[in-house]
Amino acid sequence: MKNKRKLNSKKLKEKFLADFDDGKIYRRLKSGRLKECAYDVGNGRMAIHHEGRHVARGRVIYAMYHGDIEPWMVVQHINADDTDDSINNLRLVTRTLARRRRRQYSNNTSGFIGVSWHKMSRKWYAYVFVDKKLINLGTYHDPREAARVHDRAKVQAYGIEHAWTNARAGLLDDERKAA
Repeated sequence: MKNKRKLNSKKLKEKFLADFDDGKIYRRLKSGRLKECAYDVGNGRMAIHHEGRHVARGRVIYAMYHGDIEPWMVVQHINADDTDDSINNLRLVTRTLARRRRRQYSNNTSGFIGVSWHKMSRKWYAYVFVDKKLINLGTYHDPREAARVHDRAKVQAYGIEHAWTNARAGLLDDERKAA
């Protein structure tokens, strides 16, 4: 982890002011006015320049509210919206937990997480990775059915809080409307 240092909440509080409800960071100007100091680094993600490096705004807000953050910990957005840095939407997780919430690959043909087309059986194949091991969940005629099986297996393996499922990602519209 090159260039990673512990984020010191005391130094952050001396330099910045935070609006924890809105997820914004301000710097006090010499005139006494406040100026928002985050800048867009792409995809709506915001960063702050602190001690010669760029630090994600959500990470700064979390550190100012909860205290120092070790470099191996990741601040994750609970609702998966990287633009929402309000304190209620942030949680601290390990890198391993953070990796479980990967975005879909661009070459995904099923439109669902953990579902692929099986050419030989001409059916949809559901799978899940648990502890770096691929677990086959069977083949299905309907990709939605395979996606639901994947979601149940992921919740069973990781718990409801840490399982990034098709329903939570908004890929199963019928389940999202029912929830």
